[in-house]
Amino acid sequence: MYEHLYKNLIENNADVCICDFYISTKGKNIIRNNQDEDKKYNKEEILKEILLDKNIQSYAWNKLYKKELFNNIRYPFGKKYEDIGTTFYLLEKCNNIFVTKEPKYYYVMRDDSIVNNNSENTIKDYIEIIDSRYDYISKKYEELKPYNIYYLTKTLITAYTDMYKLKDVKEETYLRILKLKEKVKKIYIENEEKIIKLFDEKQKMELYTIFYDENLFKKLISE
Repeated sequence: MYEHLYKNLIENNADVCICDFYISTKGKNIIRNNQDEDKKYNKEEILKEILLDKNIQSYAWNKLYKKELFNNIRYPFGKKYEDIGTTFYLLEKCNNIFVTKEPKYYYVMRDDSIVNNNSENTIKDYIEIIDSRYDYISKKYEELKPYNIYYLTKTLITAYTDMYKLKDVKEETYLRILKLKEKVKKIYIENEEKIIKLFDEKQKMELYTIFYDENLFKKLISE
């Protein structure tokens, strides 16, 4: 994998090289992004893709970076979702990013993994990291506004889903999620016409129920 990434990074004079990967679950290997071709991205293009989180994700482990990108950047100590708290800031220092269509990494899904065993601390880390990134991007990149709102809104859906899966959370955690809800609701309503096309029908329904009918949301995620 790293030989492949290094070769493509050097040949394309890239700052970062990213490969596709397999999701390995129940004995099956499924290509995650399944791109048709290798592709070069500039900074603006890759930051948009990271916020859309559909074709390219923030994961740390399917990327090879030039060492100097980490000058003054470190993964947040003791935090989960540390890649989300770092990858954007690394990529905004890049001029040339090369993405190869070849899947070279196997991401094995396990029932006992951190991702599948969320806790209140996990939820709080997730909200803190993404909320902080949202505010940073809002001040610096007006052109990324729709995609920034999209990711923050998607974070609210995830936080609510995880909260109700836990069933019983402390008041402190609930109030933190409620604070995020009020922030997202205001931003979403003010910008709905510009961003609505980024959301699929399931996300639209989930958002509506979070905003206006939480009991229906709980029913939706339990089905």
